[in-house]
Amino acid sequence: MKKIHQKLFVLVILCFGCTLGVFGQAKSNSGNPSYKTALGIKFAPFAVSLKNFSRTKNRAFELLADFNNGFRLTGLYELHGNLNAAGNVKWYVGFGGHTGYYKKGVEEGAMLGIDAVGGFDYKFRNAPINISLDWQPSFEFINPESEFQAGRGGVAVRFAF
Repeated sequence: MKKIHQKLFVLVILCFGCTLGVFGQAKSNSGNPSYKTALGIKFAPFAVSLKNFSRTKNRAFELLADFNNGFRLTGLYELHGNLNAAGNVKWYVGFGGHTGYYKKGVEEGAMLGIDAVGGFDYKFRNAPINISLDWQPSFEFINPESEFQAGRGGVAVRFAF
C-alpha cells in the first residue's frame, strides 16, 4: 500500500509541475492585484490545492489532492468574474472530474466521478495570500455506493505567486 501512496504522490507532483509550465500569466481587467498561480491547502476535506490561471483572464485550472480515506485527485476548470472594481474579489463556477481509490474499513477500490464547483476568491492587495470559499458537489460513478456527495468544498488558503 505504501508503494501506491508513493507513486500517487509522484504523479500529483508531476501534474502540478506540468500545470505551472502550461498556463500563462493572468491579469485583472483593471491591472490591479491578481495572481498567476497559487499553491496551498483546502479544508473540508483537507487537500493540497494548486490553482493556475490560463492566458485567458477569466479561466483557471485547479488541482486538488485529497488523502482522506484513500486518495482522490480532482481537476477543475473554472470561469472567474470580478465582484469589485479592483479585481481582487472574484466569483467562480466550474466543472471537472476526479479519480483515485478509497479505503473504508476493510473495503478498498477505485473511484471515478464528476464534480461541479462554485465560490468566491479573494487576493490580498499587499500580501501574496489568496483565500477562497466554495462548494464542490460531486457524483461518483465507480464506487460501491455510486453516490452524490454534497459535503465537499470549503476554505482554501494559498500562497500566490
